Amino acid sequence: MRRSFRPLATIGLLTAGLLGTGSGAQAAITATLGPPTGNTFETFNSLVIPSGGLTPSGIEVSFTGTAPNEGRSVLGEDSGIYAPPRIVAGANFGQVDGTIDTTVYLSSGRVIADPASSFVLDLPAPTTYLGFLWGSVDTYNNLQFFLGNSLVPVETYSGALLASETGAIADGQNSYYVNFNTTSLFHRVVGTSTLQFAFEIDNASINSINAVPEPSTMIAAASGIVLLGASGLRRSPCCA
Repeated sequence: MRRSFRPLATIGLLTAGLLGTGSGAQAAITATLGPPTGNTFETFNSLVIPSGGLTPSGIEVSFTGTAPNEGRSVLGEDSGIYAPPRIVAGANFGQVDGTIDTTVYLSSGRVIADPASSFVLDLPAPTTYLGFLWGSVDTYNNLQFFLGNSLVPVETYSGALLASETGAIADGQNSYYVNFNTTSLFHRVVGTSTLQFAFEIDNASINSINAVPEPSTMIAAASGIVLLGASGLRRSPCCA
């Protein structure tokens, strides 16, 4: 007699593998300085000042807060509030290295003036990578990374951490291109600045190809595999 096919152990391992890539794992984030490592680039130049909107790369940009202290898309400088980033090598996106950014960029506003002020990036799909030109880094610039509709970030970061982990100078005078890689998926990034000056970014980089499925999609796929295996077990094995 032939041995009966028993797929449950294999299915269990596959299911665990699919579910194990969700948000249950301990989140971690790594920031590195250098040219962008994504495959899709966004200059934000399509935005109509001072509003957000959907960009050609698929990033949905929005802002929170109340005028005149809200987050916004901007050009140039508003003394004492926001100032354009300086273009750094490898992140010029058509501009000249070492010059002041003369294109549209994003400003978070200042929490000290409006507690609700921020910029928000909704990415085209869940990912583990984001890069951008971080202008005039201050220790009190803050980032939160979210997945789905959760109000709890999967990871947080700050200018203070950037300084301690990469050697960046967070004195409000230096700009850096920063690549973020995380162990947990995220699809929304919120930037805030808690003290005197705003948090400014430009020239984002994302990975828009081979996006990783959301945890809910992986759970549904795993459930389908389990049901398929159970259906196969109900069939009577052939006898030799």
